[in-house]
Amino acid sequence: LFNNLGNKVNALNAESNKLFNTLFSKVFYTPSHIARYIFLNPGMIYRACMSAWESSADSKLQLPSDRGTLQHYGMVLLGMLLCAYLLSRAIVCWGFKKMLEKSGNYDKRHAFTNVTTILLIAVLLIISEMQSTDYLLKSAASLGAEFLLLTSAILFSLVTRLKYGTINAGIRIYMPYLLLGGFFMLLRMFMAPNIVVNVSMPVLFTLVSLFSLLTWVRQRHRLPRLDRFFATISLVLTILGSILCWAGFSFMAFLVLMTWIMLMTSILLLVGLWDLLHHYEKRRKERNKKEIVWFRPFISKLVLPCLAIFLILFSLIWPAATFDMGDLIISKIYATTEIKDLITFSWSHVILVILIAIVLNYLIFLGKNTLREIYGENYEVGTIPTFVTLSTLFLWGLFVFTSLVIMNANYNGILMVMGGLSMGIGFALKDTIENIISGLSLMLGRLRQGDMIECDGYRGRVSSLGYRSTMIETLDGSIIAFQNSQLFNKNFRNMTRNHKFECVKVEVGISYGTDVEKARGIVLEALSSLPFLSKIKKTSVVLDSFGDSSVNLGVWVWIPVMTKASSLSTVRERIYHAFNEYGISIPFPQQDLYVKEFPGRQTEEKPKAPPREE
Repeated sequence: LFNNLGNKVNALNAESNKLFNTLFSKVFYTPSHIARYIFLNPGMIYRACMSAWESSADSKLQLPSDRGTLQHYGMVLLGMLLCAYLLSRAIVCWGFKKMLEKSGNYDKRHAFTNVTTILLIAVLLIISEMQSTDYLLKSAASLGAEFLLLTSAILFSLVTRLKYGTINAGIRIYMPYLLLGGFFMLLRMFMAPNIVVNVSMPVLFTLVSLFSLLTWVRQRHRLPRLDRFFATISLVLTILGSILCWAGFSFMAFLVLMTWIMLMTSILLLVGLWDLLHHYEKRRKERNKKEIVWFRPFISKLVLPCLAIFLILFSLIWPAATFDMGDLIISKIYATTEIKDLITFSWSHVILVILIAIVLNYLIFLGKNTLREIYGENYEVGTIPTFVTLSTLFLWGLFVFTSLVIMNANYNGILMVMGGLSMGIGFALKDTIENIISGLSLMLGRLRQGDMIECDGYRGRVSSLGYRSTMIETLDGSIIAFQNSQLFNKNFRNMTRNHKFECVKVEVGISYGTDVEKARGIVLEALSSLPFLSKIKKTSVVLDSFGDSSVNLGVWVWIPVMTKASSLSTVRERIYHAFNEYGISIPFPQQDLYVKEFPGRQTEEKPKAPPREE
């Protein structure tokens, strides 16, 4: 009995799917030729529409036509509109008056009032949907609330981003598409037959296309680049929708356009929220308040990316829900897809992995900021950057493993595929893998970020130690990049690996006859008070050589590696002032010049010898 019932359920599901696919194909993929008779025989089209409306299976669900009920609904809607407007005006003009004045947006108060009014009406419709028991009223309130939320999101983005003089231009650009969507929702709300949609949509799409083209030509130069881009894409899709409607694919044209409008609205809402965050931080800086360090990363790296994922999903589900196909889209999201012998996943798994990646990226950023606040300037030097790099690598590796578990990965199949591709991947990524391994070896022993090194005649500080390359900032401010494999094979000098001091010889000459021991004592006493010299490594003064005009002393000092130039300058100044104070002269080179001839003096002519007789 159980097996028979299971077979019957499976047969019913198969039949239901077959009927649904047939209906879906008939509605979306089968062209309706009714639009071609709009101008040929409008009277026949009108009678056909009225007949279909009256004989519709949903005619019993039509709105009541008696005058008293209609007046009652009209008064309720008018009261909701009036209450929402008064409340929004009180909120904007009284509650946020000072804020608008300080931010320079007081001239936008009426625009903010309108946005708040639309949002409050949407909230009231949602409450009415939850309280009502009538199916028609619940459906009408739901569609109305969704349309008003869509409108308020676009208006919020325009009011937040644009200047006062360009808000009306933005409204003229986007409103035709919203009105087109609102008209279709009214048809759905009144349970209009398909023939009514197929007759009205081509005309409406054509009118909206012409009006949008005219508005785009006049207003596009007044809008930012983002709005011009969206207006252009919307205009192109509307024109294509008109062509589809006249070809008989009205429902398909509307579904494509509404999906784009929802995606566009989601992006505009995110941009508006980002712009609002920027204005908030700017106002805090103008009031000389302490910046909230965690707030902006929390919004930009966690809240907005997660909100973007959910808005994209909503943009796909909501247009389909207009055709009562929201459950179909949701089932497609949860439906599993199998890649033979590799993974078995669904789109819900992909979304979950993306959300985990967003949260992990924010937690890594938060950890780095916490360490930076704790260690301050020492964060960029020593073992801390190495620890951060290795920890980040470990966490992302753990994320990859978790993603494979979520995706139900077949490890044997993955190993087989990787084994087959290992030869090609090995040759293609040979240098990359070598750099990564060399970088890990450098991080674990020979090099740390912030070290001062000398390599190939360059002296500089390690500013970045990555997986593939190492960046060195030289003393003249330039950046030199070494591949990790090259740097690993070189014999470079790490000046700060053991300690932060470097032994440097300073040469100074004294006159012949000067007491060397006295000069040595003066130098040691003069340098003993310098605070930057090493307290462990002692300064020494030796007789270095006998020069042509002086006795050369070698002063060996341990100075900080990072401040070598300035420290050596200070050492030389101390020695110079100390010798001057004690009367010890530092001779300069002297040379003796012997002149054999003076220019201009004539030499005596020797007498010529008498001629020899032959």
